[in-house]
Amino acid sequence: MKEEFVKVLCLIAVVSLISACSPSSKRFGGANYDGGMYGESLPETDNLGNPYYGSENINDMPAADRPSGAALRDANYSIFKNQTIYFEFDSTGIRASERGKLEEVARETKVSGYRLLLAGHCDERGTFEYNRGLGERRALSVREYLVGLGLNPGDISTISYGEERPAVSGSNETAWAKNRRVEIAVVGR
Repeated sequence: MKEEFVKVLCLIAVVSLISACSPSSKRFGGANYDGGMYGESLPETDNLGNPYYGSENINDMPAADRPSGAALRDANYSIFKNQTIYFEFDSTGIRASERGKLEEVARETKVSGYRLLLAGHCDERGTFEYNRGLGERRALSVREYLVGLGLNPGDISTISYGEERPAVSGSNETAWAKNRRVEIAVVGR
């Protein structure tokens, strides 16, 4: 009986060790990000009914709907550098303080006829998969807002880089706040 008890304890210890080392079970503040908070999944369409393409599937988009490889490579982020949209932790909601930036982007885009790429980003907290999805939802949120301001949805593409391209290095709230963002690039006219 004592031998079985020891075996069970060893088995529990091994399973606990494996679970703790798993890269897909990061925890922060008691929230499990494995597969997304609250088990949410990525949508098939955005809030406007347009097909949703996760950033990993951007090359599967119909050619007319996606920016070309050259457009992604040549995306000009400098034009709207000061209009980067920042988000609260684990949020896709656009803060009132960020709306003026989007109104400026919409005015300039209407005059110039730009085609835009919205690049969603996250801080380092959460799994790769969760952050990739959150970055995409942030980009879609900005897209929906810009369309609401009168921009043509066909002229706005989205992509998510998740946590892969931090704006600032560091593991503190100051760095995280700068990394939770959507950057706006011009990819053509």
